[in-house]
Amino acid sequence: MILEKSAAFLAGAFAVCAIVSIGWLLSVPFVELEGELSLLELIGMTFGGVPVVLLFGALGFALGAVAPSRGIAAGVLTAIAIIGYLAASLAGVIEPIERVRFLSPYFYSDATIWLTEGPIWWHQAVLLVAGALAFTLAVRAFQVREIGAGTWQLRRLVSNRRG
Repeated sequence: MILEKSAAFLAGAFAVCAIVSIGWLLSVPFVELEGELSLLELIGMTFGGVPVVLLFGALGFALGAVAPSRGIAAGVLTAIAIIGYLAASLAGVIEPIERVRFLSPYFYSDATIWLTEGPIWWHQAVLLVAGALAFTLAVRAFQVREIGAGTWQLRRLVSNRRG
């Protein structure tokens, strides 16, 4: 079941990027970009957001399998996203916490520099590896979860038994 849901999530992420890219294809010919941006750069930036989306999606699947309810899983994931965003944003302007930005997925997404400097490929790789690890954790969590338990099921992840 997790594989089907993950495939649908992945297809949805790419479908959104494809739809946005169609929007670029339809609108860019009518906009004067003065040679600063190309259509290929805009489409590349659009698909460049996929690694961070995949990371958060994998974290969502993992939390959904171990949390007492979907609401709690969504709340924790939302908190992670907000804290990560604030860490990346504030660390850029508050020198004492400057190193905190390295803990945020948003730092590695390169969203602020994609069009001006291009992507940093090892940042994209970090996001993909982190997403793969989170997805592996999610698969393990789905294998050992007890449906309807109503409690956090973190211990089951390290246990060798299903029941």
